[in-house]
Formats: sequence, C-alpha cells, structure tokens
Amino acid sequence: MEENVFRKRFLVALFNFLVIASIGTLLRYVFIHEVKIVGDYKHVLHAHSHIAMMGWVFMALFASLLFAFTPQTSNRKLYHILFWINQVNCMVLIVNFWIHGYDFVSIILSTIYVVITYVFAINIFRDMKNVLINPIAKRLVQFALFFLFLSTIGLWAIGPVLTNLHGSQKVIWYYLLVQFYIHFQYNGWFIFSCLALFFSLSKNNSVENKFHITPVYWMVASALTTYCLSIFWGFPDYHIFLNISLAAAFFQLYFTIQLFRKNKNVVKEIFSELKSGVKILFIISFSALIVKQLLQVIIIYPEMAHASFVLRNYVIAYLHLTFLGVTTVFILGYAWQKNALVIQSVFSKIIISTIVISIFAIELLLSIMGSLSWAGRQTVPLFYQLVFIFSFAIVLSLLIVLIVNSRKKA
Repeated sequence: MEENVFRKRFLVALFNFLVIASIGTLLRYVFIHEVKIVGDYKHVLHAHSHIAMMGWVFMALFASLLFAFTPQTSNRKLYHILFWINQVNCMVLIVNFWIHGYDFVSIILSTIYVVITYVFAINIFRDMKNVLINPIAKRLVQFALFFLFLSTIGLWAIGPVLTNLHGSQKVIWYYLLVQFYIHFQYNGWFIFSCLALFFSLSKNNSVENKFHITPVYWMVASALTTYCLSIFWGFPDYHIFLNISLAAAFFQLYFTIQLFRKNKNVVKEIFSELKSGVKILFIISFSALIVKQLLQVIIIYPEMAHASFVLRNYVIAYLHLTFLGVTTVFILGYAWQKNALVIQSVFSKIIISTIVISIFAIELLLSIMGSLSWAGRQTVPLFYQLVFIFSFAIVLSLLIVLIVNSRKKA
C-alpha cells in the first residue's frame, strides 16, 4: 500500500480519536457544571466507548496493519470500501447512541461493524501469505486477528442469553459476555497488533535468522486464561478462577519480558532505526504494558480484585491504561515512524508530548481517587476540574496535530 494512502486513512482515524476525546471531555465537564446538550449520560457514554474501539483503534490498526503486512495487495478496492463504510457507520452510530442509546438501529450498526471486522480479518490473513514477513511479526498478527474474531463471539451470544435467561442469571451472563468481548479486544486484538507492528519494523525478514517465537504462544495461552480475572465475581467458587488468573497473569508478564529478551538483537536493530521521539513513545507504551500486567498479578488478592471491579475510577484507570497508555501511545509512535504523522518542528513534538503527559496525568488522578475511595478518605481536591483540564489538553493537541498534518505532505 502506498504511504500516502496509509497517511490519509490514519488521519481519518485520528479525527475519530479527536471526536471521542471531545465527547469524553464533555462527559467530564458534566461533573463540574450541568450541560443540557448531553442529554442521557449513559447514552453519550455508550457513544464514547463504542466509537473509541470502532472508530479510533480499529481504524488506526486497520490502516497500519494493511500498510505493514499487505503492501502489494490486489484487494485495495475492497479495503477502501470497508474503511469508508465503517467510517460512515461510526458517525451514524454516534448520533444514534447520543439520541436513543441502545435500540434496534444501534444493534444493526454494531452488527455491520462486526461483519466488517470479519471481512477485513479474512482478507488480510489471505493477502499476507505471499509477503515476506519475519516469523514473530507474522505469528503476532495472525493471533491478533484470531482475538479480533474470538472477541465477537461474546457479542453474538448476548441475544440468546437475554432471550432465554431470567433474573440474576440473565444479568450475570450478560456482563460475563460483555467482559468476554472487552477482554479479548484489549488483551488480544490491541496488544498483539501493536507487537506485530513493532516487530514488522525489522528489516531482516530472513527465516534463517534466529527469531524466538515460543514466548508468543505462551502469551496467547495467558491471554486466553486471564479472562478468569474478568469473570470470578459471577461464580460462588470464585477463588478457583482467581488462582487460575494468578498463574496466567504471571506467565503473561514473564513471557512478554521473554519475548523482548530472547529477541534482543531484533529489538536493538529496530530501535537503532527509530526516530528519537518514536523511541520514547515505544518505551512509554511497553512500560505501560508491563505495568498493566503487573497490576493483573497484584489484583489477584480477593480484596483488591473486588475493589478493582467495584470502584469505578479503578475500572476506568485500568481500561484507559491499555487503551490509551499502551495502544494509543504505540499507534502514535508507529504513525510518526512511518510518516503518517509528520512531526518535525519543536512545536509539533511539544504537542505530542502534551497528549502523552495528559494521558498519564489522568491515569494518576483516577488511580489516586480510586485508592482514596477504597481507604474511605477524602477525595482529591478539584479532581473533576483537573481531569477536565487534562482531557481538554488532549482535545486541543489532537486538533492542532490534525490541522498541521492536513496542510503537510509526508
């Protein structure tokens, strides 16, 4: 795929990121001052969360994976159609969620998105067969596509559950299926795609080189079994699930480190070719990944596991750590490296730094707020105001990045 096509698609995805960041900022402002335009808070929240995954991460990874793994594809027209159908679908879905929330139209639009992901996954899987890719990147992207498909099984199962179950069982299984989708999106599709894109940056794709793939398979097994951490609360004998999660979380952390350690020569080679700013973003992203996996080990203790699900600020902080701290920071770095984002001036670098600093400032505030709530102590002074300020900083920075890049050529 031409670099220019990748750049145009990425900027569309970045526009979606600006939209969801703006909605998120508005939702934060509601806690400071009443805003009539918001309407039903939950409806707007659904619009924010759905488009975050469908409009930003999926479309950014859509463009990036095609660019990295199918440079000579004959299916350009198909991918072009899929991309723009999904973009229109996302824009309509935002409006429908905002006004009506979950209804028949939103279900239809969400189903269209799932079908798009299937067509995308099947075709990119086929197209990259004839492309020379190093074995680690190839396995990682294959498993990323597998998790993309696997996650949607939870969505298809929601209908039968709502139809056939009643009372508490209906509620429990509904949330178990939602967690199924979120878990394999965040811990499978997102992370494995980012790792695949990272290792695709290696210029030496010869199979004769010693690429150590074994850690990848252990990471897949760990991603599958750490789902137990998302479902323990739904079962009386939940300690069994916590014990399984403890082992899985430990192995996930260990083998993620092993992936980089065993392939340190490849990692060094990749980092030697990176732009200085991209190196920093990648280090931040991978550090956030390790922290995220450390948290999975720590929250295995029953009291902490319970708090991590009950305290809303903890939940948001954890989800945002993967969504923003790991995935978004990495995607911005990859786009910068491949010139989908033209960041050359000191001003542009300051703007990107503002986005990253604001992301982790919000993470810190949410974590502190959650900890204080858990301890039964006072809240952070001006908490909502501070979160709003950092959220607005992200929105303003994204707007500047889009304006600057729309006027520049790669």
